[in-house]
Amino acid sequence: MDIRSQYRVEKYGVDIRGFDNYLASLSLGGVGDRPVIIDEIGKMECFSRFFREVVDRLLDSERLFISTIAKRGTPFIESVKMRQDVALFEITRDNRDNLLEPVLSIIRSFVN
Repeated sequence: MDIRSQYRVEKYGVDIRGFDNYLASLSLGGVGDRPVIIDEIGKMECFSRFFREVVDRLLDSERLFISTIAKRGTPFIESVKMRQDVALFEITRDNRDNLLEPVLSIIRSFVN
């Protein structure tokens, strides 16, 4: 809340430079035997062009990539959800306890 930035989501300022520096320190590209899990692809994160590029590279790679994503959002968020190679699960209070097996089934098909 104390970050002064032209990029804001409600009462929160977004430190894009700090976020980009953090992302650059991670090994997120290419093929790997370790999955990449991101929580979340949301409006705040999408202010970063570098973040959007990282997500695009992950989606285009052979690496297992799991993420939460905003229900509604930026054109980038919508483009990710429209991809043919993305499986989407809407999690609600009513179905959250029944999603483990469908998600694991997709993960198993990816790693086999």
